[in-house]
Amino acid sequence: MVRIPFLSKSADRESLARCLDISAERSGVGADAAVRVMSLFFEAVADEITKGRAVRIPGFGVFVPAPIPERHRRASRNPTPRCKPVFSPSRGLRAQVALGVGPRPENIKALARHRSNHANSTGTQRVFTAMQALRQQVAAQLGRAGA
Repeated sequence: MVRIPFLSKSADRESLARCLDISAERSGVGADAAVRVMSLFFEAVADEITKGRAVRIPGFGVFVPAPIPERHRRASRNPTPRCKPVFSPSRGLRAQVALGVGPRPENIKALARHRSNHANSTGTQRVFTAMQALRQQVAAQLGRAGA
């Protein structure tokens, strides 16, 4: 199993690594190729949302840039963001999750921690920078050059 850098909790890291390993196995490519494709895909999704476009993934859901209501914007000298990314799961994904194991307390805590850590962040790394660093870490881990 490939080790995913930048995730502090082992459970968080293991679920993403497991998804990447399963994807690599099912597609017949190596773990580094799966990480590369996944990271480039999310970069492209972020770029499309940044340009104001919706990204619809059939059977999974849609990512859209949604306006932030005026009452939720903070008054400051710097221009505040006008949009935020929103994900709406498809009916099929909602049904699959509903028939699954159910919510776990540690997942609810992880979601709350993520929301509090990323609520009003400014000046953080762009998706491209974070994904590029992820590819480099995995490539180095697997003994391959390049990102």
